[in-house]
Amino acid sequence: MPPFQCGVTAQYRFAHEGHDRMKILRNEYDFRCWFIKDFRKLSNSDFLYLFPNELELEQIEMMPVDYPCMVFVFENENIHEKGKPCFVYREQLELWIKELQCPA
Repeated sequence: MPPFQCGVTAQYRFAHEGHDRMKILRNEYDFRCWFIKDFRKLSNSDFLYLFPNELELEQIEMMPVDYPCMVFVFENENIHEKGKPCFVYREQLELWIKELQCPA
């Protein structure tokens, strides 16, 4: 069982500057949020990007969505600052889930 829960989304305005793989800037979208209690594999800086502090957790709504990237709200201060949201590409998320489901 992966150490997170999923299924809620947050609508917010984000701007991530200077990365060629992320083309969507300063637009409002819905993203699925994964609240992670202890997910130590999330350390690949190639896939993790900090979100601005504009995200207000009170605005999170129960609403399923399907986008190519996922929002993460970390509860483990050892990974990122506690409560600071990040996102990761779906392909990397699926790899991490497979690793959790098939431990060495």
